[in-house]
Amino acid sequence: MHLNGAVWLVPFLTALCTEAMKVNLTDQARKYVEEKNISKDIDGWDLYVSYFSVIQERQSIQGKLITASVPNLECIPHQSNKGSVQRLRRQSKCTEEFILFIDDSMYSPFNIMTTVAFPLIGERKIRHKVYSKVNLNNEAEITVTIPGHRPGTPHLQACKFAANVTFDGNFVYHQKRPKPDDGLYVSVPVGELANASAKLYRRDQNLEYSITGYYNQQLCL
Repeated sequence: MHLNGAVWLVPFLTALCTEAMKVNLTDQARKYVEEKNISKDIDGWDLYVSYFSVIQERQSIQGKLITASVPNLECIPHQSNKGSVQRLRRQSKCTEEFILFIDDSMYSPFNIMTTVAFPLIGERKIRHKVYSKVNLNNEAEITVTIPGHRPGTPHLQACKFAANVTFDGNFVYHQKRPKPDDGLYVSVPVGELANASAKLYRRDQNLEYSITGYYNQQLCL
């Protein structure tokens, strides 16, 4: 039996999800540009495009493409169900896997890659961890099955998780002038998109957001 067949965990954890949020980073940039465009002289902008090499041929502009980084994904202390274990019947071919149920999620033009060190809770029978790369961008649920089967008793556990995303870089908007060739490109640090109501926070010139949800795992012990 796979983890997604153990239905007890999902309703239990879903009941704990409150005020789930999905932030669209492109929409946040659009709102920023609209607020800046009081004089109606902004005629274009872009959050994700290889613009700097092209623009720098026309004018001196500082900045770099926006990238997203996530140091790790881990259980949140004191907000998890790590102590609760459900044991199923022993199986001759037991499969290990994990599922991420994401409540505070993010949609952006960028990959939001992180590595999950399976298992987040406890230890495998063969001790060593399995490191799986996952892309958290625009996802509500992610399932990863660990390769291989072995005899064992499925142990189901869960926890609340957090993955702190840092966006680093700049986006650009263009201000028109009476003469088209006199138009000006303006580089904006992504940290300018900070918005507490969207849980987007500025740190120096960077932008931070915490993707949260619930992690379920099945270990074969």
